[in-house]
Amino acid sequence: MSSKLSENEHGLTYTLEAILGAILIISTVLFFSNSLPYVAQKTGEHSKVQLMNIGRDNLDLIEVTPVVDINPGYWAGLGIIYRNYTLVADKKFVMPGENVTFTVYTLGYTEILYHNLSLKRSVLGFGPKSETDIGIINGTMVTNFSSVGDFNVRAIDDDESTWSNYVTIKVGHYFLDTDISGIYSGGDLNVSGVVYDSTGSGIPELSIEILDSSKDVISESIPPVNYTSYGRVIDDCEYFELWTSSGTLWWNSTNISKNHSISVYSDSSDSDFWLEKNISTTYNFDKNDILSFYFFSINGNETIDMELSNSSDNITGKLTWNNTISLSSGWNKINTILKYPNNVKGNIKIEDADTIEIKVSNITKNEYYLFDNFIAGEGEFSFIWPLEKEKATYYLRARDSNDNTSNQHRMVFAIDGLIVSDKYVIYEGETTQIRLISDEKHFKDLLPTSKFDINLISYNQYDTNKIYLSDPIDPKIVPITAYTAGDYYIFYGESSVNDPAAGIKTNTILIKVLPSDGKNTLYSDSNCGGINITQLNDYMRLNMPPYVNYNLYLINPDGTLCDDCPEFEEMINGYPTGEAVTVNKLIHLNQGSELGFMRELRMVLWYK
Repeated sequence: MSSKLSENEHGLTYTLEAILGAILIISTVLFFSNSLPYVAQKTGEHSKVQLMNIGRDNLDLIEVTPVVDINPGYWAGLGIIYRNYTLVADKKFVMPGENVTFTVYTLGYTEILYHNLSLKRSVLGFGPKSETDIGIINGTMVTNFSSVGDFNVRAIDDDESTWSNYVTIKVGHYFLDTDISGIYSGGDLNVSGVVYDSTGSGIPELSIEILDSSKDVISESIPPVNYTSYGRVIDDCEYFELWTSSGTLWWNSTNISKNHSISVYSDSSDSDFWLEKNISTTYNFDKNDILSFYFFSINGNETIDMELSNSSDNITGKLTWNNTISLSSGWNKINTILKYPNNVKGNIKIEDADTIEIKVSNITKNEYYLFDNFIAGEGEFSFIWPLEKEKATYYLRARDSNDNTSNQHRMVFAIDGLIVSDKYVIYEGETTQIRLISDEKHFKDLLPTSKFDINLISYNQYDTNKIYLSDPIDPKIVPITAYTAGDYYIFYGESSVNDPAAGIKTNTILIKVLPSDGKNTLYSDSNCGGINITQLNDYMRLNMPPYVNYNLYLINPDGTLCDDCPEFEEMINGYPTGEAVTVNKLIHLNQGSELGFMRELRMVLWYK
């Protein structure tokens, strides 16, 4: 026995040392925490912090997760989309002969669809009757358009049993942009818009011409009805004292116009800077304005954001634009098309803006950044419609001195009645109302609805699964709901062979229907994320530690349960313990940024 013990005494010594070390560690923990480590994680303050972090991480994940990740068949089963695929183009305005890439996705942009489909195009507003084949698309396809005009493009199976949304491509050496698609002789005869190039720069001194239904220039448009404008100088940057900045302001002799430019110096602690000016006494913007200025880039990689806001108390929020044009070192012309902000907050409109703020990031430190020649309104046009008698189809275009022309924008002139829409841009599944405004001299109502014409197809022959006209609210108000994204020219009356508008009763309106199946998250999509609560719970379990349980609630600002999303019920997984914690996150429902759509997502967590 003693021999055996002697042979293993070193091993025994090591074992005793290990045991004593473990006892010492545990004693130290007990001395400082007065509890075992596992118990500390389960019941102490550390456990509550851990639970709160788990809750916050899961709420953040819910906010950014695409809805199709939770339910892959979400869009197909929602009942607001009448199509099978989503067609996307990398450009909406192209020069003749310029390549454009089309891509076909499954609904919700889940994946690219590698299946042979026919890509077809038609003249915008003329529907399938004018469709011609472009070619076969399998996933993606690169093509171009040789002639100027506005075109509708869609992907469709050979047996026409499945199809995509419509994508509008405008082809021209310049892009003529106007909201006016129809004129009524007894209404407003003002026509306005703007013409710009592929960089977004307004183009001055172009002739604005009216073409007839055969695409010939009408006699009333010789000479042209208008010329595009050179715009108006907002600031020539001769006086830096009119601006404020987070950097050091001065003037510089390197310039584009006149004598000076504005200089902003950023010191070694800056990674970005801002520049701001109030223009309340100098200029009022309108929706056709393009705000342009020159920026001197140092590294060619700076990012530029521009914001418009209002300094009064009753107008809130801001409009934001992000520059997407690649910069080069030296002077660059930055163009901001005010009609298309990247983000809108609050109740501000373009016409309300009186403050310009420019933010520059990714800057080179200890350098002088220059700004010069702020101009608004370059490329704008406006005129009074010169025709008053004959109802017909017309086209509006811009032309330069070398006979290079813009796209051809279709317009219809009517003498009997005026129709308007409550909204001209809607999402799939949304409804707007078409209203008749008439002196009742020619006709009194919009009945029967079968006489509506949609892209030159009579409504009684139209696929009502794409566009549906509900029973009139009254004889002059007709609700219209769209289920397939695309651009739709709509008028009341009858189309004819030679000129489709010869038998119309009203002007034409253009309704733009946007796809609802974007890469939307659960609560930001246009339908409030109507999703099965069990599917959401199953998805959340994938990211939740197995020893944690939770309940989830959607809460109104007054603290009551929210029923704006009928499909979202309380997610109840158990009864919280006394050690439970609560975390919350404010979210915006229904793609709205207004406070009226703000709700609270509240999660209660506890250890099992």
